Amino acid sequence: KAPKAATKAPKTAQPAKVTKPAAKAPKAAAPKAPKALKVPKPVKISHPFEGPEGPEGPEGPKAPKAPVPAKATTLSGLSLVERVYRAADEHKVISPVILDLHGLSSITDYFYIAHAENTRQIKAIADKICQRVKEGGIKPIGQEGLNQTEASWILIDLGEVIVHLFLADSRLKYDLESFWADAPRIEPKSFKKPARKPPATAKSPAVKKPTPVKTPAAKSPAVKKPTTVKTPAAKAPAEKKPTRPKKPAAPKKPAPKAKN
Repeated sequence: KAPKAATKAPKTAQPAKVTKPAAKAPKAAAPKAPKALKVPKPVKISHPFEGPEGPEGPEGPKAPKAPVPAKATTLSGLSLVERVYRAADEHKVISPVILDLHGLSSITDYFYIAHAENTRQIKAIADKICQRVKEGGIKPIGQEGLNQTEASWILIDLGEVIVHLFLADSRLKYDLESFWADAPRIEPKSFKKPARKPPATAKSPAVKKPTPVKTPAAKSPAVKKPTTVKTPAAKAPAEKKPTRPKKPAAPKKPAPKAKN
């Protein structure tokens, strides 16, 4: 048998496949920090009736600074006792006694003991003491008997000083001076007298001094000096000079006659 003719066509070369580079995954972007929000500055309004756009600038008129109050000085020790003594003395207490209890009592340092004629008066004295002490920066710790209608003993605890105000019978009954007989007494004379301001006297209207009237001085009449009479000086007779005889005048020549 004859061989079969090759009927297959030759294979054509196929173009090479172009391989595309693999697409890279996009990088994950780092999250950006959020920007800080700008907080607007608060507008200062120093005047309650002016807005941010006041007549004296964008912030309105500036309020005047309030004065700083001076620090109150507190009383203590003998200065507190002196304040109590002077306040009670304004209402004329009877027989005030001040006892120094340093080293004898752990409760207080001084006792102020006095009495008055009636309940109304000791209450007025107690109120006055509390008022004067508060002005010095001390507040009473406690009070007893002040609110009673018929009080015979009023006690005011000021810490370093305890005030005892009695009626006369109650003072003799409780006799605190004898109970604290070992306590030395402080004489009120040791306190310095406060400098008293002279009372303001009403100024009397200024009295105008009368203007002196100038009286014209009486002029003494001028004494006229006696006029001296000038006597004419006697003139010496003038010496006459001898007169010379006058020369006789020359005869005038007749004028020549004109010829015709």
